Amino acid sequence: LVNELYATGDLRERQAVLRALPHLPDAERFLAIALEAVRDHAAPVVEAIACENPYPAVYFSEEAFNQLVLKCLFREISLRRVQGLVRRVNPELRRMVDAYANERRAAGRTVPADVALVRD
Repeated sequence: LVNELYATGDLRERQAVLRALPHLPDAERFLAIALEAVRDHAAPVVEAIACENPYPAVYFSEEAFNQLVLKCLFREISLRRVQGLVRRVNPELRRMVDAYANERRAAGRTVPADVALVRD
């Protein structure tokens, strides 16, 4: 039912499924849905999995979590909204965020202040 709701649901229904994931029994079995949401182009879908949602911090691999953080930066979603970020910081994530910040500076763009959450 959860997979069907996500696959056939409209934007708000997909958001609701993503917000419900951490509360479902055997929540890890829905990892594919959560990972797909990170790749979605609709900002509300990305926010539903990334923001104020404990699911990624608990179930994502290091690589998947790192990609989620970078997606937030690219979508200008505050990293303060990513639950469990501080305890999931790892050397590769620091490297990725530093590269992102350096590219932004080289292009004359601002760097979000909350990248410090990953660097410290």
